[in-house]
Amino acid sequence: MKVGINATILEPNPSGLGNYTINVINHLKDYLDDYIVVSSYFEPLKLPPDKCLKVKDSLRPSLGRVGHLKRWSWIQFKLPNLLKNNQVDLLFSTVPEGMISSHIKQIVVVHDLSPLIFPEIYPRLHKYFQYYLPLILKKCIYVIAVSQFTKQEIIKHYNIDERKITVIYEGYDLNITNSSNFKNIKEKYNLDDFIICVASELSPRKNLSYLIRAISPLLKKLDNYSLVIVGKIDNRFFPLLQNLISKENLMGKIKFLDYVPKENLYQLYKAAKLSIFSSIYEGFGLPILESMACGTPVVSFKTSSIPEIVGGAAELVELNDESALISVIEKIINDNKYRQILIDKGLNRVKNFSWQKTAYDIFTLINRIK
Repeated sequence: MKVGINATILEPNPSGLGNYTINVINHLKDYLDDYIVVSSYFEPLKLPPDKCLKVKDSLRPSLGRVGHLKRWSWIQFKLPNLLKNNQVDLLFSTVPEGMISSHIKQIVVVHDLSPLIFPEIYPRLHKYFQYYLPLILKKCIYVIAVSQFTKQEIIKHYNIDERKITVIYEGYDLNITNSSNFKNIKEKYNLDDFIICVASELSPRKNLSYLIRAISPLLKKLDNYSLVIVGKIDNRFFPLLQNLISKENLMGKIKFLDYVPKENLYQLYKAAKLSIFSSIYEGFGLPILESMACGTPVVSFKTSSIPEIVGGAAELVELNDESALISVIEKIINDNKYRQILIDKGLNRVKNFSWQKTAYDIFTLINRIK
């Protein structure tokens, strides 16, 4: 059976979905005998040239509304013939994209239903998740969910037979532990002691306004500490956060680093005193694993998939419990013994995850198909 892999989500400076795609393909290829990868960007993929089927750059997600419409149209009307001409028997998509009318068997990965739950944040994708994704999921022979939480969300909102949904967790980059010179990262970004929050985006789903307000008293009390937020600057939300920082008199105490390359990100994790994962709705939460793998204690909230992924190896507090949030942060900063306990728990927890395992589980699912 020849497998076609839809990697058209890939572009330079990959997002979380892009990094998932890169890592899955680079490990899945070792298990597949006959396959071809469709993408406009192959640089991070370790593939032989004959396994690469290049398409136009205009399909990349960074092109916004126009790019999204072109991608949808291309997937529905061009991709089926492309796959047929290359004798593909199964299409595997690393994101929730697929063909509605094609007779080719399909597997798609659903990471979360954020565009459906937050239409005001993702107006462009909301209609796609509302009208087209349920058609695609019903067309698929299997659907992969990245957590039990996401599986239950799919069942709840789309009424998909749970027997066709398989939970396959994400992994993390094992090379994360080899990141060197992390002590120099403070100088690179002009930092003293800091708490890191990797948000990927600055939308309200990431709960950054609440986080800034909640820990404002603590940051003012800790002279040398700052909160470092890693996430793509979005002009829809960034000015609101800047105004909040000014209102709270936290200028210089909150630092936005925009997009950070992978190697620098790992070094920042290692240099941070602790990592806060602030999201209120998450299908998986890869920064949790990355923080733990770097030996950085994690603080987050008891919501969505987070308790499932954390597995008791981090400090979780209830949403809107500001006193509890400040209390656990102070304990981690001031109690080295307790901090080490969390570090050890995190390092033990991440042993349950790897991209190799993710890819092998996907390969096993593919092998069920006759």
